[in-house]
Amino acid sequence: MKIEQVALITYTIRDSIQTPEGFRESMKKLADIGFKAVQISGMAHEVMPAEAIAAVCAENGLTICATHEPADMILDEPEKIVKRMQTLGTATPPIPTLPASTSAPRNRAPGSSKNSTTPGASSKKRVSS
Repeated sequence: MKIEQVALITYTIRDSIQTPEGFRESMKKLADIGFKAVQISGMAHEVMPAEAIAAVCAENGLTICATHEPADMILDEPEKIVKRMQTLGTATPPIPTLPASTSAPRNRAPGSSKNSTTPGASSKKRVSS
């Protein structure tokens, strides 16, 4: 496997990235040891704006290949997540868990409060002949 195919998930260094200074130092160290990409997770949105995160990563030659975003925000405020993803230069926000407010949904449309527990299920009733 090539180093270009390996990314560090920042959740693994979450204790070091809870301040802007810690994030900057950590990204420099990652670049210095040869990482080319990171997945941003384990860091609250309040620590640094997306623009600053993107700039620090770019300064260190790191690609942001994915992030972890709060599931509630993905479902309830998808436009904020889209803007954040565009700013970070990635289109991949994995959802590690579903929020407790949902009752085991499988397919919940972003911004929708309707849940479907069966993938591809339709709310239309079938009429038998």
